[in-house]
Amino acid sequence: MGLRTVGQAVAMFAVTNIDDIVILALFFGQAAGHRAGVVRIVLGQHLGFAAILALPSSGRWVLACCPSPSSPTSVSCPCFSASGPLGVSGESDTTRGPTLTTAP
Repeated sequence: MGLRTVGQAVAMFAVTNIDDIVILALFFGQAAGHRAGVVRIVLGQHLGFAAILALPSSGRWVLACCPSPSSPTSVSCPCFSASGPLGVSGESDTTRGPTLTTAP
């Protein structure tokens, strides 16, 4: 990763944080004098951040259930279907391609 890429990433991070500060300032300005409004804003920030963390984590869990990317059945994530990596009968999937063998 080059220095230019890192610089662009830092700049984008700063710009999005400035945008968030402006939006939060508007929300807190509307909620001035209303404790319930302030609590809702803070709670919404925490729930939103939790969702940002939970979605990629759940996606990673789903990918862990799927077969390797080299498998032709991995396109449709077969772990949730009847013809998954073990198939209906529970036998091993033979569509994964040839296995490597060593010479005697």
